[in-house]
Amino acid sequence: MAGKQGAKPPTPKPKGALSRQGSKTKKEGISWNMLVLISAVLAVISYFTYTEFFDGPHLRKLQPPIKGLEINRKTWGSYRPHTYFGLRTRDPRSPLFGIMWYEQPNIVQRPHIRHWCDQGDGLKSYGWYAADARTFGRQIITDRSANLNTDWISDGEAWSARVTVEPKRRYTVVLYLVAQDSQCKFRIGNHLRDPISGKTILFGDIKLTIDVTNEKELLHSALVWDDEVRLDNLNDLILMNTRALESENGLIYQLGQQKPFHEGRFIAVQFNIMTKTTFEIAFSTRRSQPKTGPRFTQELLKREREFNTRFGEAFNLERKNYNDVELTMAKVALSNMLGGIGYWHGYNKVV
Repeated sequence: MAGKQGAKPPTPKPKGALSRQGSKTKKEGISWNMLVLISAVLAVISYFTYTEFFDGPHLRKLQPPIKGLEINRKTWGSYRPHTYFGLRTRDPRSPLFGIMWYEQPNIVQRPHIRHWCDQGDGLKSYGWYAADARTFGRQIITDRSANLNTDWISDGEAWSARVTVEPKRRYTVVLYLVAQDSQCKFRIGNHLRDPISGKTILFGDIKLTIDVTNEKELLHSALVWDDEVRLDNLNDLILMNTRALESENGLIYQLGQQKPFHEGRFIAVQFNIMTKTTFEIAFSTRRSQPKTGPRFTQELLKREREFNTRFGEAFNLERKNYNDVELTMAKVALSNMLGGIGYWHGYNKVV
């Protein structure tokens, strides 16, 4: 009895102790499963990220490297689309040829020159109707008081152009040649038939000749400039050296030489016309001579036919039941797209 009295009674287990232990084990199991799931998701994401961005083909230096388009940088083209008509090569040192014109005012005022393509000039229409920008181009320009046709072809380092102007009033046409390098110089002869000559870095010795159909019925003047020439300021350079003179037929606007330059980077020849006039301009080097006269006409028509043939083979619009008006519109659209390709080099300021 005494032993029984010294024995400790068994400690009763708290109610619910077994259930709490089971709950703890369950929570630990849930945490472990969640960890495994998260690890699996991260592994999948890592795999796809690696295969997408890092496991692709490695970029290696090509042997041999890809060469750019090989072009003859001495070949002329209509790569001055910001002008109504202008020619240059795809070389930063290329001389630039262009044309300006304006209606002769009857009073003393600042003439409105057409040179850069500008909606403010009020031209009815202008654009290439057959052109590839590289070998030939044909364009019609309809001004308010005159119609102009410009045709040109390239011939190696040489080129030739035919500009026909049919004015309804007194008009002025200015043909110019400008160098982009201060080392290039041009000279002009004493007579209209004397060529403009010069020496350029790109071509060496060059000549520019101008033949006019009705030479005896027009007045001409010239400007040689060797001070700073800004390409975006050619209009103002012409106007700055233009003077109005009294004559029997009223005021006549002509170029006047303010400074006695014998040679310069900029040369302009101005023609005052009253009737239909055709100018044939030819640029030549020692290595290339341009086609002029009947040979120019034959080559121009030949290249236009080749252009039409290539256009038909490329698009087959006739087989797709397009009518003649739609075919003509398509050729004009393509010609203006190609004629709108330009070459530019240097810095530009956008305002």
